[in-house]
Amino acid sequence: MITSPPTKSDLLEQMKSGKSTEALRESLIPEIGLRRTEKMIDQAKNDLRKAYRPRIYQWIKEGATVTTLRSQIEEEIKGEAAEYFYKRGIDDYQSTIHQEALKQFKRTVGYHSAIKVLANEFVSESMIKDWGKAYYSAKHRTEKENKNGAIAKGAGLMLFGIIITVLSYFFASDMGGRYVITYGLIIAGAIQLFKAFAMEVSEIPD
Repeated sequence: MITSPPTKSDLLEQMKSGKSTEALRESLIPEIGLRRTEKMIDQAKNDLRKAYRPRIYQWIKEGATVTTLRSQIEEEIKGEAAEYFYKRGIDDYQSTIHQEALKQFKRTVGYHSAIKVLANEFVSESMIKDWGKAYYSAKHRTEKENKNGAIAKGAGLMLFGIIITVLSYFFASDMGGRYVITYGLIIAGAIQLFKAFAMEVSEIPD
């Protein structure tokens, strides 16, 4: 009797019931080959991870601890898969909190607000502070580069205007004509410089 290979839903159920990845490989490779087996297993893991990502987030939000979260997962997923999704679930949760922390950093300067709202057993205060330092360092660097670029542009415009004025003066003197005073470039450069020096560069909080 010819049996058809398991579907993705069959594979998901086998994973949830505790069948190891190695056991799944041994049963599938003879039927569908190594490449297709690895692809099916990876897809099944990704599907299960996507399905449990919001649930794990909700469990932690509702007060789950490291111990109780593991127990909640093991009630529904057994064996090797439970450990895999426990670790991946925490990774996904931390990634979500990272994005929420970035929103906090944009609203308020410093780490204290984000730590107060977001820190827990899965996301430490030092982790949030590291995210904040990376965010504020990048912001400081970008603002400083923008300010330096604006200063260079303003100084360049002024210098260009002055050079044209001086050159036209000498040429006009030699030829007995009138020289050009490039007020527009000089004034535009001065305004650009004024604005550039007024630009604020945020500090990196301690």
